[in-house]
Amino acid sequence: MFQTSHLLHLTNFLHAGEEAPLSAFCRTSVGEWDAFRSIDMDVEERFMQRMKQSSTKQKNLVNEDESIVLNAWRRIDCQTREAMKRNFLPELLEIYEERIRAFIEDTTDKDVLVLNVQDPFQRLLLHGVCEFYNVTSTTTGTLQDGKPWKTTTIKKRSGTGVAPMITLVSFLRTKKNGPHVAS
Repeated sequence: MFQTSHLLHLTNFLHAGEEAPLSAFCRTSVGEWDAFRSIDMDVEERFMQRMKQSSTKQKNLVNEDESIVLNAWRRIDCQTREAMKRNFLPELLEIYEERIRAFIEDTTDKDVLVLNVQDPFQRLLLHGVCEFYNVTSTTTGTLQDGKPWKTTTIKKRSGTGVAPMITLVSFLRTKKNGPHVAS
């Protein structure tokens, strides 16, 4: 309704021989637009190339981080990956990640981290987190006060470097909820 009446008004306005209203661009200072209109085409082209390169570098960094986390994910045993996806326990995984990331980033000569995780499923998840961060983990059983006791020993490998920028929990949340979820 509004569009039709507006068009009729414009048509009547133009047929009456009256001048069309001035554009908003005509009302601004000519000097403001001169700087814009007089940009050298070579300067504009260089600017556009820099913008394109900057965008490409940013995409490459994101792709590099994604590639690193995908490789880390693939290191995890297939059955453990399925268990992590099926029974997603972010709070527990975050606890394990924090401990292992701190262990990896520790610059002292501490080569071993020992955790006592008694629940078999939680231990499976711990081993998966260790595989993600490229550290070795072995669980041994002993008797303590006549009861079975499990101790998981985690060691850095020679190839263990800096922890990935994207955490395992962030990766799993994105995988579960889609890429639009910020973590």
